[in-house]
Amino acid sequence: MPFPRDSLRALGLGLICCLVAAGVRADCYQVEARAVGVAPPCFGMELVVLSATQTKQDLWFRVGVRNLTTDTYRATKVLACEDISLTAYVQGKRLTVEPTTITLSQMFPSVGLKPGAMHAGVFTFPWGEREAPVERLGSMELRVAGFATVDLRLDAGRRFDPVDWKQVERRSVLNVEVIPKVEQLAIFPMRIHSMIVRDEELEFAVSFRNAHRLPVKWTGKLGGRMAVLITAHHETLMPSAVSDSLAGTIAPPSSEWAAGEDHVGWIRFPLPHSHASERLSFALPGYGVTELIYDREGRMWRPAVAEPSDGSPALVVAMLDEERTFGQLRSFWEEKTRALRQREWSVFLKRFRGAALEDQRAFVPLWERAPITAVEYRLSEFQAVKPDEEGRLRNVKVELCYMIDSLPTENLFVTHAVCDMQRDEKGEWHVDFIRYTELQPFWMLGYTETLSSEHFLIFHRPDEENAKQADLAVKQLEKGYVRLLRTGLKLKSRYAAFSIAQKNDFEKLTGRDPMTYSGGASSAYIYQKAGVSVINQALYLNDFRFFTLQRAWGKQDRQVTILHELVHLALADYTRPWTPSWLTEGTAMYFADQVDSGTRSFLREHLLPITTIRELSKLSHLGAGVENPHEVNVQYQFSGQTAAWLAKHYGESGLLNLYTGYATNVPEEWRTYRGDGGNTLIAASRLRIATRILGQTIPGLTLDTLDAEVRASVGK
Repeated sequence: MPFPRDSLRALGLGLICCLVAAGVRADCYQVEARAVGVAPPCFGMELVVLSATQTKQDLWFRVGVRNLTTDTYRATKVLACEDISLTAYVQGKRLTVEPTTITLSQMFPSVGLKPGAMHAGVFTFPWGEREAPVERLGSMELRVAGFATVDLRLDAGRRFDPVDWKQVERRSVLNVEVIPKVEQLAIFPMRIHSMIVRDEELEFAVSFRNAHRLPVKWTGKLGGRMAVLITAHHETLMPSAVSDSLAGTIAPPSSEWAAGEDHVGWIRFPLPHSHASERLSFALPGYGVTELIYDREGRMWRPAVAEPSDGSPALVVAMLDEERTFGQLRSFWEEKTRALRQREWSVFLKRFRGAALEDQRAFVPLWERAPITAVEYRLSEFQAVKPDEEGRLRNVKVELCYMIDSLPTENLFVTHAVCDMQRDEKGEWHVDFIRYTELQPFWMLGYTETLSSEHFLIFHRPDEENAKQADLAVKQLEKGYVRLLRTGLKLKSRYAAFSIAQKNDFEKLTGRDPMTYSGGASSAYIYQKAGVSVINQALYLNDFRFFTLQRAWGKQDRQVTILHELVHLALADYTRPWTPSWLTEGTAMYFADQVDSGTRSFLREHLLPITTIRELSKLSHLGAGVENPHEVNVQYQFSGQTAAWLAKHYGESGLLNLYTGYATNVPEEWRTYRGDGGNTLIAASRLRIATRILGQTIPGLTLDTLDAEVRASVGK
């Protein structure tokens, strides 16, 4: 029989903490297995196995019931142990057990279940490590009355450490100002000061300020009781207590709210389950959502960027509806990932329509010929998913992540796509349109043939002429690899390289003008808890420029280009989006021996006053916004001379020390401006970062002084 009601809450919240305190080994696994309701009152509901915990005695599943409908659902259903069973297949034997305890005896909360919301609890089964460790425990079937059977498996690769509420810091300093997004609240910014762990509750210290220059009288009914806390398992926690100052309104109780006055209070929520506490979302209507992410090293929560609100009076409902939609889309792309990995093409192509279906049909045969491993579609979390008036989602951001066989496993490749999606009459999502916004998958352009050498895997189109160019590239790449190692720079054991004979292909694969650039070294960046990670490391040779145009322009030096791009790859782990473009390209030119008396002579004749180190520091890459290839060449040559001057006066170690100085951490200026889309602000941010880190690394040297010294060295 289930535990008595007064003991359920303590068991649900303190399960893992108690085990740790008792010294009991508990292995936890993320699961995310689902089944739909098949009998009343479970129609329109979804049963989700969120996570699992295995000890030597028991196997516990954290299970939730999610409302998939668009209305608040109110029903009563009592679960007993005999309504639930777990069947496991161990070494060919089928074993079935019932739970010993459940904390989801009331399947639906008494206040009802809002759209997208989840009500969770724990099922405990007498099945521990002694019966079957994870390594030998095969597929399992969980049966709960009212729902379809849940097929699940404990994957050792998804083991995780839950938040230990007994060990976390009691106080997480947040100090987040949340700007209002609703006109009625425009002059009342909210600040979340801290989050404090108090026994079985989380307390948020918040304040509201009258930012207007005059006193105001505000009679709105928005108060702390309207706040919600959403867990990583999408449970919506309502306040358990609110300070008297915020219980009814965010304004002071007096008739007049003085200019600049802060109104302070606190809001408490029930302590979230340890399995669902890595990411918490605090929301108050009109103020958007503040994401809090658990920092394991510091054992406290830190704020992420606040998501803006849509200003709807029913913000919480709208937010949960969007979260439900996002969950459906994520499941859609997870299904595509499974089908792609297992090459189940009928499942993969299902629910693509129109132009998107034709694109994917063309995608499949090319995909099968490419040496791709560990593929995964990821739905970008940093986006709103709100249908338009026609019920269509436009420009949904999806990432296609993959690895290339035989390359180092840390070299992840990510390409970005946007798609339009719409529900059909059954409520299922379909993709009508899809396009790649950057770095189109190389196999879709026909680069499916490969040549392999010790340090490179070279891709080319499947024709004889391309094969000849790729064969020459193999020899030149290996020669450049050996030569660059002599400089002391470090290269990874193996890279992907592309021999590109088609003019348009180079632009699609690199985003650069094939008439201007001879090659490119690709590297991109993702922001993770541990910092910045470098992805998409590959080398691209513009063989259209080397071979097709050489009769008109004279033979281009392909070996020098290869060496230049290899320098970029060698320094990729220290290159950041905010590293000054003159430093990245200048360092590559220096180590590729592209700086000599000839370049100095060229600059004496062509360098103009408008081309300065200060201006180049604002660019995302040399040549950005410049249509004249001649001017791009001037920028490169000037950057090369700058790197040579730094190496001459501070040594190569000094040049590299300046280079790595930009990789130490994410500058605050970049955190502030990188996501706002304003080119002017981003350029100004780049300039501030370049100025500050140059001065910190080489005291006394400024951008203007460096510019003057380099001009003097070339005689300009």
